Amino acid sequence: MTPNVAATVRWLKERYTFFDVQTTNCRKIAGSATWSQHAWANGADLFASKIVLNQVAEDLRRVEGVAHVLWQVAGHFDHVHFDTWPQGSSTPPCAGGTLRVRYEDGKIGTAFPLDIQLPEDTMAILTDAEQKELQTFLAHIKAKGSNVGFVKQCIEDIREKNAVGGKYAPMNHPHPGGGGLTEADVKAIINDAQIVAK
Repeated sequence: MTPNVAATVRWLKERYTFFDVQTTNCRKIAGSATWSQHAWANGADLFASKIVLNQVAEDLRRVEGVAHVLWQVAGHFDHVHFDTWPQGSSTPPCAGGTLRVRYEDGKIGTAFPLDIQLPEDTMAILTDAEQKELQTFLAHIKAKGSNVGFVKQCIEDIREKNAVGGKYAPMNHPHPGGGGLTEADVKAIINDAQIVAK
């Protein structure tokens, strides 16, 4: 991956732990004579649930230095594509060309720098009311002696059941490791986790 794509993927993985990434692919854009940014490893395709990808696409559109975000358009209904400035230009090295990059202002260079501007405030996408609700929820979970690991385990369990074609139903008793959560709390978390795991 180019430095800017790699930094953006790391930033996203800090926010979302459950998506897959595909980057390098020496090819042209489907149905076009233009080389794909994947040919320079300057493009990334992100795969996850639609709920996660909706948010990922929204986050990427806020990043200064991301050149394109493709989501819910032809060829991009099951994954989000993004690429960054500068863009690979001319023929990529994987096809026998010399490394050339084109900056947003049209200038030409010979290297991919690390200069992307990633937002520092990871909660900026939430409204004040949503932030308050999230903080209240986290405080409630902490007070019950539980942790994020429990919720992550619920998501992993649900995905495993879905992968083998099983139906995952909320349990009728507190989950082992639920850290003292009530039955109602466990059911609510599992119901929410099922939405995220799809």
